[in-house]
Amino acid sequence: MKAACVVLVSLSLGVGACSKIEEKMAEKAAEKATGGQVDIDSKTGKVRLKQKGPDGKESEVQLGEGSSVPADFPKAVPIYPGAKVMSAVTVSQGESHVVTLSTKDSTQQVLDYYKKSFSAFKTDGELTGGDTTMLNVSNDSLTVGLTATKSSDDGTTLINLTTSAKKP
Repeated sequence: MKAACVVLVSLSLGVGACSKIEEKMAEKAAEKATGGQVDIDSKTGKVRLKQKGPDGKESEVQLGEGSSVPADFPKAVPIYPGAKVMSAVTVSQGESHVVTLSTKDSTQQVLDYYKKSFSAFKTDGELTGGDTTMLNVSNDSLTVGLTATKSSDDGTTLINLTTSAKKP
């Protein structure tokens, strides 16, 4: 899956001005390299890969504008209000997710929002240093990791939400 992500990132950077023929050629090349099903939207730059893992379960990677929160993303984990989805990864049919968001709000605002949102969760750890803040929480069925980092490029805050379902 890691190699597939590298291929998709490379493709997402180069598809902005592709024709439909070039788009289809890039999809076929990516499918050959990853062994998965690849869809590239050259108008938006969105790249999507669906691939079955060794466990036979499907995983999905979305990169670029137009990415969306996976339908099976845990409802107990809210998406930050007004944030833009930058990428989304689903592993083994919803057993774990990584969603990357972007907002103009500060890392402290993001942390304050999620602390309130996760009030029913147990706090497993919290760390703040410089322009980065991390929060790990869990309940009986789910472990959630939050990282909020202020970008030095444009001042936006990138939010990574990582979820893992706990095995019964």
